[in-house]
Amino acid sequence: MHKPNDDIKVGIIIFPYSSILKGWIAPDGELVKNPIKAQRMAEEMNRSITIH
Repeated sequence: MHKPNDDIKVGIIIFPYSSILKGWIAPDGELVKNPIKAQRMAEEMNRSITIH
């Protein structure tokens, strides 16, 4: 993430930013407005996929 409104990408996990909703959309559809929380969620999802 280079700009505050960039998509968050970790491995194969992508949280696209929605300028309409003003937050990142998780793969399960959850809206996350905190970029640090979205980053951590993406890292955890990616970790759980690569472990299995």
